[in-house]
Amino acid sequence: SDRPWPIDPRCTDCMDCVPALVVTHEKLANVTTGPDELTKIAGVLRGKNGMTVISDEAIPCVWHEVWEHNTAPSIDDRAGLATEDYGFTNDQFERILIKLEEMKNKYSSGVWASNPVAIDLVSAFDIYIANVTEELNLQYLSPVPTPPTDPTYYQSLVD
Repeated sequence: SDRPWPIDPRCTDCMDCVPALVVTHEKLANVTTGPDELTKIAGVLRGKNGMTVISDEAIPCVWHEVWEHNTAPSIDDRAGLATEDYGFTNDQFERILIKLEEMKNKYSSGVWASNPVAIDLVSAFDIYIANVTEELNLQYLSPVPTPPTDPTYYQSLVD
């Protein structure tokens, strides 16, 4: 095989387990890159049994109509906590950043350097590295205050 990665034995009997593309929500949701991401998905689906895919020329129009006029709930308007209420500690952000850098380095060198799927994956890592770095820097500048000690804590030590 000319693949630089191991093949899962379960894949050999029923399918070709090769990543066909990388799509990120950030690029799919972006007005500039969204139509191109959707075109990548269409390219993978085109010609597959049972799939009818519109022409590449029509995809930008469809993307804009669906994305701009969608009334279905999304992650941005769901019930419950606001997105900004979910957080990570500095240590968690630092560990995430280290792992993202490791993965970026792995998939941008050696046998992966010219692989189109790996190139897209590295591009996604760049987006996530920038986002995590920005969030971590904000936390460094404005750390979460230490909550006050529970007034009953000292009494519980005596009891």
